[in-house]
Amino acid sequence: MNKPADVSFVAGTTSTYDSMLARFGGTPAVPTGSVTPWPAPQKRHSKALKSVVTSGKYHRVNHPIVTAAEEGLSRWARDWEVRAVGSGTSAIHTALDYFRRDGGKVMTAAYNWPGAVGAISFSGMEPDFVDVDLDLAAIDQTTACQRLSVDTRVVLITHLFGSNISAPHLRAASRERGALILDDVSQSISAAGVLDGDKTLDSDALALSANGAKHLGAGEP
Repeated sequence: MNKPADVSFVAGTTSTYDSMLARFGGTPAVPTGSVTPWPAPQKRHSKALKSVVTSGKYHRVNHPIVTAAEEGLSRWARDWEVRAVGSGTSAIHTALDYFRRDGGKVMTAAYNWPGAVGAISFSGMEPDFVDVDLDLAAIDQTTACQRLSVDTRVVLITHLFGSNISAPHLRAASRERGALILDDVSQSISAAGVLDGDKTLDSDALALSANGAKHLGAGEP
């Protein structure tokens, strides 16, 4: 068992490094002004938001701005059919409700986003956790392929930290076993477009998110 380290902290310094934290006057690791604060709305964004708020209509059924957003995202994502819901977790929940039929297992990485895993239980399905590929922080293809069974209804691939997870062997094996594929690309929205040259993801459904805590909201590509 590891022995706890005896580390003492002094405001602005650490016992390991001589340099001070930027918060206490040290040199910032990221130059000031090099990162655009998020959100960074322009007047046209505020105007569009105001038009929605004052209309009292927030659903795709009664406000054309939602339908327009869905259509625009569909074009960008290479003609996926898009539906707007409240969150990435809701998107996963909706897809699993559609896929579940008589229950079954959802295979996914043990190292995962709580919102993705929670949706499995919400849908009345059983999670089947698989170890991760340490280089990608994503489901390990080899282990997952070995674990596929007749009870595996859905393979949920979560793309954490902006990583695009192609997982070609797992996708091929899932198709052979008749398992559906659901990609949670909430933290890697670019995977909804082109992943490898002109090839899009071999998937049955994608869950995206524009939440400010995700990479889209962080202003990252």
